[in-house]
Amino acid sequence: MKLVILPGNSKSNKEWADAAAEAFSNSFSDIYTQSYSHWDTGEEFINFDTELEKLVKNIGSDDCIVVAKSAGSMLAIYGVHKKIFHPTKCIFVGLPVRFAEENNMELMQWFQDYDIPTIIIQNSHDPVTSFEELKAALARLNNTNIELIEIEGNDHKYDDFGLIKEKAKDFIKL
Repeated sequence: MKLVILPGNSKSNKEWADAAAEAFSNSFSDIYTQSYSHWDTGEEFINFDTELEKLVKNIGSDDCIVVAKSAGSMLAIYGVHKKIFHPTKCIFVGLPVRFAEENNMELMQWFQDYDIPTIIIQNSHDPVTSFEELKAALARLNNTNIELIEIEGNDHKYDDFGLIKEKAKDFIKL
């Protein structure tokens, strides 16, 4: 099974992606890490259509497990919504619901018919979207494919891969 790593929006998330690949390297022999086009062009935000096209071209549309942070999570959700990307399971960290709302992105609408088994790990006081904000937003969806896990934290870094792997091990059978 292929592991697909989708980092957050900022170019600084390349380091996060490299660290994620290293952390999961003993559990997956095939790891793909997406590098976003806007990191090279200087644009401020990820272009979901461009990155989805690149993702599907590079790895196909299914038979993979996704580990994604922030905007990378949104990219995976968008791909499922568009019926172009069909991962087997997803692990999201730092889902940026409030950021999506503030930037007129329809994240919760993309989630309406989302049917991929997923765990979302969220810091209790993530400044982008707190655990309680995320819990309230997801409660309105009534989606049984999503498990929400709260971890203690007040940032949006999600760089404790030991903890992330621990929370995900039974879910992805590590």
